[in-house]
Amino acid sequence: MTATAELARVELVVGLAHERWMGLLAAVDGNPLGVATARFGPDGHIVASRVAGQADVQWMQHVHGVLPGDVDGVAEILAWCAAAGCTPRFELAPADGFGPLAAALTAAGLGHRTFTELAVAPAALSVAALVDDVVVDLLPPVPSEELTT
Repeated sequence: MTATAELARVELVVGLAHERWMGLLAAVDGNPLGVATARFGPDGHIVASRVAGQADVQWMQHVHGVLPGDVDGVAEILAWCAAAGCTPRFELAPADGFGPLAAALTAAGLGHRTFTELAVAPAALSVAALVDDVVVDLLPPVPSEELTT
């Protein structure tokens, strides 16, 4: 697998997890926080969330999966977030050709804040091989009031 393919795979998995998480928040009776998610890009690989009821909570105003080739879609994503009074936080992975995307984000008044670390292990590596005192609980595939409050 090439570095680009590996990056795309990690981006996809993290985006799907965020979309699911925000979907659980939106499924709380009446969606009191005003959670919305959307997909952008020609194949929907960009996942965005906005939470109008918590516009000042930056991690909820989240855009994930944007790659250097997606520079033309930045304005659409920004407009979608702004329609709910939210300023997005773009989570980006370093990639070749990042300059034009960085310029578009800078022109929109966004800037770099911090780096986040992500550990990636071979798929064959199991948690049991790393530790023997961890219990993994599977969550129900329905909204959980406990997790969303």
